[in-house]
Amino acid sequence: MRRWILGALALVLFAGCYLWAGFALVPGLIRTQATAWVKTNLNKPIALGEIRFNPITFTVDVSDIAIPGPGRPMVAVGHLRIGFSVLSLFQHAYRFNEVRLDRPFVRAVVRPDRSLNLIELVPQSTAATRIRATPRSWLGHQRHLRKRRRSNAGNHPPGRIFSTPTP
Repeated sequence: MRRWILGALALVLFAGCYLWAGFALVPGLIRTQATAWVKTNLNKPIALGEIRFNPITFTVDVSDIAIPGPGRPMVAVGHLRIGFSVLSLFQHAYRFNEVRLDRPFVRAVVRPDRSLNLIELVPQSTAATRIRATPRSWLGHQRHLRKRRRSNAGNHPPGRIFSTPTP
């Protein structure tokens, strides 16, 4: 009987530590890793708002993501939600149940030398990144929402896309 009680206590302690680490430690780990990766590979800062991770549902919520540009953000997302599949733990692939971007913003600028400012968001290639294989990924249940908005900027030639930020 005593072994059952000790086993149950060990299981409860393990579950408590797992939940505490998931809710308390993982958001800080995500922040430091994302900041370091962007600084190392893009040589830019990144602004991250609140980060939440739910270790029960394997979902990550990040608010107010932005990579600054001169004056205004170059790219930004109001809210990012990623739902990982538990199968990711047992396969050599990232599996996502959900990927949602709310209020995405991209400020694309053609410079006087006719280059696009977004080229700065391409990671600097190194021998290590070329050798290392990118893990496979799988996205379940895709749903695309598309809003068509009128622009008051006048008529545009066909083939060109003009958009306005969504409220």
